Amino acid sequence: SGSPLSQASGFMDVAAAVQLKDRHPPTSTAAKHAAGTCRPCAYFAQPGGCDAGDMCRFCHLSHPDSPKTRARPCKGKRARIRKLLDKLSAEFDENPAAFAINESRLPPSIKFDTRMKNKVCAKVAQHAEQARLQYGMI
Repeated sequence: SGSPLSQASGFMDVAAAVQLKDRHPPTSTAAKHAAGTCRPCAYFAQPGGCDAGDMCRFCHLSHPDSPKTRARPCKGKRARIRKLLDKLSAEFDENPAAFAINESRLPPSIKFDTRMKNKVCAKVAQHAEQARLQYGMI
């Protein structure tokens, strides 16, 4: 439905762009931004900007207090965290009544990283909740 040039080069024709824009109207992004539920675009503030432009599903409005985008932890650190979560989950499964997670049991790389500590504690709490529901402990 587009010109042969636009089809050959991989660009969308105007009708396709309008349909995509209708799926993510700017007002929904602005409403989410006003409510504080939007997710900032990681590329918008970069020197090259966001390639998606108006069709980007992330927020292009100002987020001065938002944290900088974080790099994903390396594969080794993710594996260590997964191993720690497996260990804590197994301890919970062995004795749910006596299980308690405290900071002294966490490695320093997690203990002193508030974001990671909260994430690990939330995952353990989620496992505990699922186990209690599964075994009718609630």
